[in-house]
Amino acid sequence: MATEKPVDRWLAALGIAVGIMLFLIPKTPLSVILALTAMFALLIHPLWNFWWVEKSIVRRMLGGLALVVGLVLLGAFSWPPGVTVNPKSVVFDGSMEHENRAFVIRNNKKESDVYSVQLKLRMSDGSFFDDFSFVIPVGSRKPIIDGSEIADIPAARCLDSKGRPLAIFWIYRMQPDSTREISVTHRTKSAATIDAKISFTNIPQPRMDDATKGQQDIHIDEKVTCNGLLSFWLDPTRPPRSIDVSGNIKKPR
Repeated sequence: MATEKPVDRWLAALGIAVGIMLFLIPKTPLSVILALTAMFALLIHPLWNFWWVEKSIVRRMLGGLALVVGLVLLGAFSWPPGVTVNPKSVVFDGSMEHENRAFVIRNNKKESDVYSVQLKLRMSDGSFFDDFSFVIPVGSRKPIIDGSEIADIPAARCLDSKGRPLAIFWIYRMQPDSTREISVTHRTKSAATIDAKISFTNIPQPRMDDATKGQQDIHIDEKVTCNGLLSFWLDPTRPPRSIDVSGNIKKPR
């Protein structure tokens, strides 16, 4: 009769729980590595002492190898892409005015820059672009060129093919293991959601030398209609500059 091994059962249960948590928590290289290490530490003992495996050293070695291979495959599947945004979706429940949320963009690469990072913030049906205000925190503002007063995160005011408001931000360059942040405030008490999508390139792009001219790969991947640009100053006390498609500078709200 097999010997009862309650400790191994608890270890196996905890290992499975860590695996489930891996799919629920925001994924960074560090969180994936820590989760996989914890799973190996928790599961190797129950596997090593499983009633059929423990009877043969060959089975134990093959079982351990299978565990390692499985965790490597799980890590490859769970490993975050080069650039991530967190959260991917926010909900404003309409319980108060001026609810605020922040989107954090991270370059997970340890040794290389990424370029033309594009963040699309798609607002829900029934929302209006002017229901929201956008702020770039001081720590996320870098000059678009040396000596410029303009930050390197311009934005476009657009509508998607279904008429939903769409704010498209571009970050010219992100250094390895760096983050940027974009803060959104919902001005009204109505309920709304914003979904975030990120894209980027590993190839250096021509730098925009001004918010209204120059070239930059904006890699639009859907049909949109844009009616204005937003540019942000390095000085956080200066409100964003809004420029319509005709080039006229609009007074900020």
